[in-house]
Amino acid sequence: MSALKKLTIVRHNLLGNSSNDTPGVVISEVNYSNGIETERLNYSSEGELEDHVIIEVENGLPVKETLKIEDEISEFVERVFDDKGRIVSETNTYQEGGSDITTYIYEGEKLIHKVTTDSDGEEGEKEIWEYSDNILIKETKVDLFGETVYEREYEYDEEGHIESMTEISYHNELPEKTVLIYDKEGRLNIEKRYDGMGKLVSRTIIEFDENGRPNHYEEENVRGKKITLLGYDDSGNNILQEERDQNDELLSSIKREFDNEGRQLQAEVVIQPSLYQPGHHYKLIYLYEFELS
Repeated sequence: MSALKKLTIVRHNLLGNSSNDTPGVVISEVNYSNGIETERLNYSSEGELEDHVIIEVENGLPVKETLKIEDEISEFVERVFDDKGRIVSETNTYQEGGSDITTYIYEGEKLIHKVTTDSDGEEGEKEIWEYSDNILIKETKVDLFGETVYEREYEYDEEGHIESMTEISYHNELPEKTVLIYDKEGRLNIEKRYDGMGKLVSRTIIEFDENGRPNHYEEENVRGKKITLLGYDDSGNNILQEERDQNDELLSSIKREFDNEGRQLQAEVVIQPSLYQPGHHYKLIYLYEFELS
């Protein structure tokens, strides 16, 4: 099969229109070479260019990346990879001046440390991964002021299958907690969020169909209950997504179509108006171009 050359996404606004023939607006263009992304242009819903990313590829790896906003370079990124294709350093140079270098440190096959240093040699953000018997047991992120952003701890059963992940985040004055619980198949089954006082503020329970695919999300929080239903075709493509409130009123829906190769062809999105957001109704069309073989 020929390699993908270009993907264009066109948005058709259907709100207030009874016809699907409304003029479309290009909101995204992605160019590829040998199936690898080399350029990405993102547009607003009105068709105005918001940002332009140019990617230089060597040996199948994105070694350079340039971000342009309003046709001016906003950020320039250079990456270095090792002979295993793993990133070892990333240098970001900014339009307003200055740069920083992010270094990735491995122990065997495991990433254990990631640290960012600015142009003055001062250390900034850090991420640390800790392992036991080659199993990840803890992640820690520290901001440029040396304050902990979050800590994540993982627990496993006797056979090494993940059972839970507990995250303590320090974005607010009091630390908040998130707990993820997995079933015996290693699938995320329950998510619980607690506020800084330790009070449970939201809970999501996930159910699966006979093929092991998530098909029912039930989220309960201070605003009430929300249920998300997912539907699949015979090939396993997610063709339907609906959100409903506790009274079974439709909040939003996404209907997708795919071709025989599993490529998405279109998505129709309906978002009902509410106190928190305006209503939307639009269709996204995915157009593919392939290199000549």
